[in-house]
Amino acid sequence: MKEFIIVGLSVFYIFIALVVDDKIVLADSQEVYNELLKYKEENDMSAIDARCDKVWFKVPGIKGKSLNIKKNLAEGKSLEENNLVFEIVEPKVKSSDLSCGPIYKGNEEKEAVSLIINVAWGDEYVEPMLDILKEKKVKVNFFIEGVFAKEHPELVYKIYHEGHLIGNHSYNHPNFSKLTVKEIKRQIVTTNNILSNIILDDIEYFGPPSGAYDQRVVEVASQFKMETVIWSLDTIDWQKPSQEVIIDRIIPRLHNGAIILMHPTDNTALALSEMIDKILVNYDIELLSSIIV
Repeated sequence: MKEFIIVGLSVFYIFIALVVDDKIVLADSQEVYNELLKYKEENDMSAIDARCDKVWFKVPGIKGKSLNIKKNLAEGKSLEENNLVFEIVEPKVKSSDLSCGPIYKGNEEKEAVSLIINVAWGDEYVEPMLDILKEKKVKVNFFIEGVFAKEHPELVYKIYHEGHLIGNHSYNHPNFSKLTVKEIKRQIVTTNNILSNIILDDIEYFGPPSGAYDQRVVEVASQFKMETVIWSLDTIDWQKPSQEVIIDRIIPRLHNGAIILMHPTDNTALALSEMIDKILVNYDIELLSSIIV
């Protein structure tokens, strides 16, 4: 129960107390409380539920936020110091609650995109790309093949250690829509075990090679508490286009929640810095763990 009481009165101003959970939290004045209340009204964001879509299949939700007035008053936070405390508001329906297919993009209300780098070859270009990502202070998602990870465990650990997300890109790049359920499970589990043993963390996202999947693939991945992720924008860089073509395939088509696919190639590494700069003009770049809610 919450209520307000006047706990002090002078010629100059009134002391205000907010009674919450049987504790008294003081505000310097009614003006301070009103400022926080107005800021809350202007900046709180409602959570958005994940949903099924006829075109995009599973569309993730968005977390909301709510200004915690009690906590801000108790800890002496202020608008001037820009250190106000918000609470995260979870959506009532999350992506993990739905079974309507893979994820191609984030929510259209989220002004952010996510980059996926599928790695089955090109180790000589991964290091330069990591250097660029570090320089730009950008975190992305590396979906790594099991065979590649076995051959390059130090590189996989470096990717993870630098703050990037590690996803499962199969064991040896088969067409998953042509596999039996048993073969699908073997591909996912074997690669999960290899990657988890390197990074000592769980693998939560699966990217089928060439985007080839059917509902069985989605369901098997879900059994291991994994989201199946495709993409909404593709650099098609495996065809070895110029860096200008790579950039032109993405930047004019950017949209809220875009998931952008690329690979470790020579020209992709050359294009990466400029692409990031152009994306950041209008969008944040976030990990799938932030995009997929």
